[in-house]
Amino acid sequence: MHRVFVTGGTGFVGRAVVHAVRADTHIVRCLVRRGSERDLDGFESIERVEGDVLAPETLEAVMAGCDTVIHLVGIIREHPARGITFERLHVTATRNVLEAAARTGVRRIVHMSALGARAGARSRYHQTKWRAEEAVRASGLQWTIFRPSIIYGRGDGFVTPLAKVVRRAPVVPVIGTGDTRLQPVPVEHVAEAFAQALGRGDELRDPLRWVWRVAFRVAAGELKDRRRRGTGEAEHSTEADDPGVELLDVLRRLSPRQRAALVLHYYAGYPTKEIAAILGSSAATVRVHLSQGRRRLRRILEDQRD
Repeated sequence: MHRVFVTGGTGFVGRAVVHAVRADTHIVRCLVRRGSERDLDGFESIERVEGDVLAPETLEAVMAGCDTVIHLVGIIREHPARGITFERLHVTATRNVLEAAARTGVRRIVHMSALGARAGARSRYHQTKWRAEEAVRASGLQWTIFRPSIIYGRGDGFVTPLAKVVRRAPVVPVIGTGDTRLQPVPVEHVAEAFAQALGRGDELRDPLRWVWRVAFRVAAGELKDRRRRGTGEAEHSTEADDPGVELLDVLRRLSPRQRAALVLHYYAGYPTKEIAAILGSSAATVRVHLSQGRRRLRRILEDQRD
């Protein structure tokens, strides 16, 4: 069990993360700014401490005694007149948290970044997210950095409002060609990932564990669609024909590394070299896993259709 110091816990993602971390029986201490305490109403058995990530003098005393920090503070738009900028909330705030963590004996930080954060990014948002990451990597602490895509769920500021517009408006404009790729992620999945990362970074990075869940959900839909197209029968939900049961049998026939390589490559879109780095093997070995896994899956699916 860990005593976890959470910044940004009153936000949309933060509340979900606090819930997930509490569900894993960790002790949670949330940093709150004066006036935001009510945003955590309904959460029992958590500690609330007053402070501000932009006021470093407030952090050390309230962080004392914690062994892990989950740093979630971030913004998606700036309000310079109010001092709300990417530079201050992403870079300065992260440095303040890291300095307080180092002084209070915190061993690990789990940091929220964003998909697209990289060196040479075009937007200030991604530039400052990258610089915050660099500070985390240079901190000397054990660390895990998450780069989720657009996060959706009750209370989000993008997908839910967009869904309301689509439902109510008689005409909805399509930006550009409409072919821009977008892969939102449920807030519950992000929260669960943060909870799993506490003290278990090596286990979290092991694709042979998390790829199974991804493969199960994705392939279940694909196999169900394949069966309907092949038989022309209506979909039904008896246990014998449950696509999840069918899929479980299919995936068990693949080796763990074949399964991981196939899902990382065809679902997550990782190139061979990155899969090799994740699996701790060579690119040539990954290509063998992909080839063998494809052949094995093809034979299994063909046998099921006969």
